Amino acid sequence: MPAGGNRAYGWLPDKRTKDEAEAALLVAGVDDILEGVGLHTICRRWNLSCAAVGLTMLEGAHGLPGSSAGWKGWRD
Repeated sequence: MPAGGNRAYGWLPDKRTKDEAEAALLVAGVDDILEGVGLHTICRRWNLSCAAVGLTMLEGAHGLPGSSAGWKGWRD
């Protein structure tokens, strides 16, 4: 049974139903990692894929690595 808090990426707000578009990105990301693809490359792919299908960041997220959204000065 889902508890409180924000929904996990790949799941709909009811926290029981898979979000097919987000889940597909997660599966592709895992496959890429297992094939030795670099994280920076995976993040760039996600940025392009999310923009192409209209996905947005979860509430409270600050952008994906490799994007300018929320990451400016993140090392400060």
